[in-house]
Amino acid sequence: MLALTNPDPALAFPPGTTLRPRLFIRNTTRKPAVAALRFHWRTASTTGAAAGPLLHLNPYEIRLVDVAALQGSGAIPKEANWTSVTLTTNGLPDEVLAGR
Repeated sequence: MLALTNPDPALAFPPGTTLRPRLFIRNTTRKPAVAALRFHWRTASTTGAAAGPLLHLNPYEIRLVDVAALQGSGAIPKEANWTSVTLTTNGLPDEVLAGR
């Protein structure tokens, strides 16, 4: 789970706290790779899914995905508190990795 810009009240952050969620996507191979992200988000009362960016990664490239910007653009609802992220790729397991 990844906490989103508007943190869940259960986390007990001070009022007005805004988070800046980001992901790092890394191609660990010497060949280009394609990675797709999908976000499964939730608010206090609803859930949903949103397609994320399709990334064309060069060999050994690390790409920053600004999840807060996806929320700001409306790709993920602004009121969403949490998301899980699914990464799919055209490569083998562990060739493209996600971290935060």
